[in-house]
Parts: sequence; structure tokens; C-alpha cells
Amino acid sequence: MKRRTKVTTQSWSFGGKVSFPPRFRQINHKFRLQKGLVSWLRGFAVKRIVEHLNREKRRLYSIAFLAFSAGCVLYSHVDATRLGLPLPVLAGFIYMGLIVCASAITSYFLPKLTRVTDAVAVTRLGFALWIASTQNYELAASPMIGATIVVGGAAILLQVRSWVQVAHQNVLETMSPNFAFDASPQRIKVPVT
Repeated sequence: MKRRTKVTTQSWSFGGKVSFPPRFRQINHKFRLQKGLVSWLRGFAVKRIVEHLNREKRRLYSIAFLAFSAGCVLYSHVDATRLGLPLPVLAGFIYMGLIVCASAITSYFLPKLTRVTDAVAVTRLGFALWIASTQNYELAASPMIGATIVVGGAAILLQVRSWVQVAHQNVLETMSPNFAFDASPQRIKVPVT
């Protein structure tokens, strides 16, 4: 049995039922398919982002603590309140929010830079402690100098970390029992005169 479909061409009056031409129904169907695909991709991306945040949760917590501490220490000399909070605490919350968002985005799109963001968080706290201990707040007022010190300190920290790893590996190799009692004989080259 064949089904008959009633196709009405057009009834654009405001009082009657509006039916669209068949070509528009096809376009609308394609749009629904595209919309479904886009919403599925969005759901897939959101799922991946949530899984990434769950994997990086501990690292982001530590970065949040370091950023909050750096903001509080850096503005600890200011005795004012904003929004019912002391200004150092508010600055710590702002630092924490911005830096955690930036490090989460960086670790999602550039996962090899996670060590760099961790080192920057540590050196940012070190910079804030240095500024607070020397009371040299003019240096902290310059964003270019502050960023140079923080990023440069992170680069130095990463380099020192790699040197320590190499030195540790060399020490372990020299302390191994195979180093002292090497089973293979070594040839000694004596210069002939």
C-alpha cells in the first residue's frame, strides 16, 4: 500500500495553518541533522573537558593555593576592604581565579607546558614573598619587570630541576655495584713514542 502525502504549497495567511513547501522541509531536516551533530560534538567536547579537569584536579588545587597565597602576600601592605573582604584576600581570590583558568586552558590545549605552569606558580609565590620581605612595592607595580622575573625564575627553576635529575642519575650509575666490578675488560691505549 502506497501512502499518499498531501503537499500544500503555501498558506501564508495569519489566520490559517501555515504549511511550508517541500523544499523548505528538506532544508529544515538538514538543519536539524546539523544541529544534532553540533550538539553531539559539544557534548563530546564538554565530556572531554570535564574528564581533563578531573585528571588535573590535584595540580589545579595546588596552583590555586599558590596563586591565592601569592595574591594575599603581594597585597598584604594594603589596609582596605572591598566587597566586605580585606583587599589582600580579594586580590588572592582574583589571582586564584584567573591563574587557575589560564593553567587549566593551557594544560588542555598545550599539555607539555604543565611543568612550566607549575614552575611559574612557584616562582610567582617566591616573587610575592621577595617583594613583601624587601618592601619594594614599586618593583611589583611594573607588570613587565614582574612578569620577566616570574617567567625567568620559572625557566631557571626548570633548568635546575633538569640538572638535578642528570646529577642524580650520574650518582646512581657510579654507586651501582656494576660500576666497581665491571666484568668486561677495558683496553688501555698507551701512546707509542
